[in-house]
Amino acid sequence: MIRTEAKNSIILMAGTGITAALSFLYTRTVARELGPASFAQFAAVLAAANIVLAATGIINPTVARFSAEYSSRNRPGMIRTLAWQVGRRAAVYGSVAILAGIVLSKAAMEFLHIDSSWPIILAGLIVYGNLLISVVRGVLRGTERFGALNASNILEGASRWLFGILLLSLAANTSMALLAFVAGGAVVLLVSPLQLKKVWRNNPSEPVESEAIRQFVLPILLFSISMAVFQNADMLFAQRVLVGVDAGIYGAAVALAKIMGVLVTPFSTMMLPALTSLHNKCQKAHGTFLRIVGYFLAVVSLPMVLFCVWPDAILVGAFDSRYAGGGNVLFLLACARLCGYLSHMICLFYAAKRDFSFLVIHLPAALVLLVALNIWCGSAAVMAGTVAAVEGATLLCLIVFMTCHRRQQ
Repeated sequence: MIRTEAKNSIILMAGTGITAALSFLYTRTVARELGPASFAQFAAVLAAANIVLAATGIINPTVARFSAEYSSRNRPGMIRTLAWQVGRRAAVYGSVAILAGIVLSKAAMEFLHIDSSWPIILAGLIVYGNLLISVVRGVLRGTERFGALNASNILEGASRWLFGILLLSLAANTSMALLAFVAGGAVVLLVSPLQLKKVWRNNPSEPVESEAIRQFVLPILLFSISMAVFQNADMLFAQRVLVGVDAGIYGAAVALAKIMGVLVTPFSTMMLPALTSLHNKCQKAHGTFLRIVGYFLAVVSLPMVLFCVWPDAILVGAFDSRYAGGGNVLFLLACARLCGYLSHMICLFYAAKRDFSFLVIHLPAALVLLVALNIWCGSAAVMAGTVAAVEGATLLCLIVFMTCHRRQQ
């Protein structure tokens, strides 16, 4: 088991590192081409799209959870049926997202202080593509085909960067920067059928356990909504409350702080199918969980030290001098993301065994964050401190909850 964990960790770390590098290169290109004010608009629209995606983020964990279960039972036909049924629903939800982007574009323009409706419409297209991609990656994640999963992520990142360079050379504006996301997603969808065919090969479709899936979907939806708030709400508040340049600096700090998300991705990706398999075999999962968390903390320690010691230099070096002055914001947001992703891993531990009792903590904490951001939003540093405080308190509550829950067993 430990050898498998180490192997999967190395594979996922390599793929995630390349994907993160491509993503950062594109973000850096956009930041330099657009400047702080327009980059803030770009970051805010992406945050809005990510909130919708995270709120509909039931797709990836649901498909991964049941793909892992069916794979452990050697039932590829059930995985095929699962992917087809969820894919059809994702296409419907994605169409709704596009229509919502068109209908609500004017209102969203006013709320986010954006001077064109096209970024909002493009955000709907980004959501549509990512919903479909979530089905594919959920299957690859659940069946532990991490090499294919890496290929999908890297292809999207590379395509987005290349299309982005071309589009921004034609016109350096927010719409062109977002259009590259649509193009990158389209490339991934073109090759996805080949990846899925290798999962179920020539096995015919088999009926799936629809009732078990439905019972899993509602609580994972609530969890996805609360995660969406934690990961994206502050950027929306920043674009609405802060002045253009300050909002751009906050957006740049958010982009760099997401390195925490890049580093946690291999371990959270590996955790759900690994723990699901252990629970299905009635084996203890605490040891595996703690090892995976330990791997993450070991990897994340270096960037946290760098963010603590040289935050201003990192921010200016990553972008340019127009983004100077946000070092304290970067450090606070990095601390917030670290606490948030550790909380996420604890929640995945319970989700793997269909236990969603952690929601009694996570959902109210998301509401507390929204209220707190409405009260303490006078500056970028105050907002970042608010997020860090709420994320830290949430993690502490989940650790106490997990400790008490284990003692009762």
